Amino acid sequence: MERVLRAAQTSDNSLRDTWIGALLPSDLGLPFAVPYHAAQVNAPA
Repeated sequence: MERVLRAAQTSDNSLRDTWIGALLPSDLGLPFAVPYHAAQVNAPA
């Protein structure tokens, strides 16, 4: 799960939270069409 959007979806005159997710090809055991380089996370010093 990437993110929760609070009160982002309407249904039956009420607001509902919605979640958004993403998959990479490797998550499904598939090859990438182009090289993938993960972002470098720099921890605070």
